[in-house]
Amino acid sequence: MLTAAWLDPVWHHSRAHRFFATARWSLDQVGLVMLGLVIGWLTATGAPLLIAVDDTLFRRSGKKVHGAVWAYDGSRQVTTGQAKLSKGVTFVVAAVVVELPFADRPIALPVLFRLWRPGGPNKSTPSAWPGQRRARVARKSSGERTRRLRPSGVGRAGE
Repeated sequence: MLTAAWLDPVWHHSRAHRFFATARWSLDQVGLVMLGLVIGWLTATGAPLLIAVDDTLFRRSGKKVHGAVWAYDGSRQVTTGQAKLSKGVTFVVAAVVVELPFADRPIALPVLFRLWRPGGPNKSTPSAWPGQRRARVARKSSGERTRRLRPSGVGRAGE
């Protein structure tokens, strides 16, 4: 990123490493600020706000990989009858879907994410998380409704 921004002659990359390793900030707060910016700049006042939630598995393995578990991998190509499982870390991502004037289709801008790990008190699955979590969104008026849309024929059967 420093090279793309033409900052590599000015900044040494260790400066960025130090910032991300020692700074005290919350990814949730950064995500909520991003959500506010997207709502304020890229959506029309009073327009419905569509939040897309999806889980993504990044294939990783090893004893030192935090949160790596065997999980469903929808992108894995297997022969008929084999389970679509891979070892890795699963992130649940919330993105705001916006329509931009220069794009011919809606674009999802990720604003919040969370590492999913199996187990816990409710032994939930990643697809069950949106129903268990509530989010407060700016500009919520009394006339707005919250809708829960499920994709048809996509994802894990029965979830």
